[in-house]
Amino acid sequence: DEALLDIVPNNPRKAYDVRKVIALVADRDSVFELKPTFARNVVTAFARLGGRPVGFVANQPQHLGGMLDANACDKLAHFIALC
Repeated sequence: DEALLDIVPNNPRKAYDVRKVIALVADRDSVFELKPTFARNVVTAFARLGGRPVGFVANQPQHLGGMLDANACDKLAHFIALC
């Protein structure tokens, strides 16, 4: 999608909202994020790609630069086990 070129900056030091990327990649209106207020440096979400259910795991550059901390790792591990 051409809109990705506007969302993700060329400079890797600039933050962007990874939720917008997930929304563009996934099927329209299919994204359901789990624990959006806990460990905000990672995004875990269920969605559909071509009608098939998938789980998205993504670092969120807008919070702590997307760095993984203990809470983020716990969130990711539980989500992966759920998937």
